[in-house]
Amino acid sequence: EVWSLTPGADTWAAGPSLPTPLAESVGLAHAGRVHLVTGRSPGAEANAQWRDQVDVDTHWVLADGRWERARPAPMARNSAAGAVLDG
Repeated sequence: EVWSLTPGADTWAAGPSLPTPLAESVGLAHAGRVHLVTGRSPGAEANAQWRDQVDVDTHWVLADGRWERARPAPMARNSAAGAVLDG
């Protein structure tokens, strides 16, 4: 599920669901868009244990109310960190 909080608002609003399950991603906001980069996704039918998931290099961008696939990260990672430098 995706939820957003509008600045100054006191309620959360449901957003568009991600196209694939994704956890432990790097989330960044830049130029009015939300970027989710890398993380972990189910590796097979099972998804109950950590070992059932795999690191991914995916990069999703939320723009105009929908998720778009963007250029993947150079390497699959999970629980990483990110920053926007010089804009």
